Amino acid sequence: FTLLGIAFNATLAWAPSHLIRTFEWTAPRAAFWLGSVMLGFGSIGIILGGVLTDRWRRNGWQDSALRVGVVSGAGLAPFALAAPLVGEPMLAVALYAPFLFFSAFAFGAAVTALQVMTPPALRAQVSALFLLSMNLLALGAGPLLTALLTDYVFGSDLRVGDSLAVVCTLAALAGAALLYS
Repeated sequence: FTLLGIAFNATLAWAPSHLIRTFEWTAPRAAFWLGSVMLGFGSIGIILGGVLTDRWRRNGWQDSALRVGVVSGAGLAPFALAAPLVGEPMLAVALYAPFLFFSAFAFGAAVTALQVMTPPALRAQVSALFLLSMNLLALGAGPLLTALLTDYVFGSDLRVGDSLAVVCTLAALAGAALLYS
């Protein structure tokens, strides 16, 4: 789940810069469009991810939360690759919509997985480790890796979209693969 968080946080940190640098949008315009997409599709994603987790669990799949994580990673990977690489700004925003839907899709399931898999006496400690992992690794590594790739691999601020595509796609696929295993 932390790897899925890397993709999510890299996008939140760098997608506005991608739109500003690549398409010469203003900061308010990028914030309006990405914020609107996040509000709508992210909200729907987190709710539907929880609904699907509950439905699969009622149908006897004890690993339903992990399965939702796999669906999340597999679902967001193609959009993580495409959104920052397209040459039309509104198409990029349109592709960020399913990306943000699938990014949010896993987070209700992640908390559910912790509660289901952890003995009651250890839940507070495991929850604290999860939050530490999400905050240090996902929030720290996603934006940092994107910046490092932009500066030291692609060598141009205008290539932040390429960095986003690499970091987010690899993190999504790796997260889905680990949850599947």
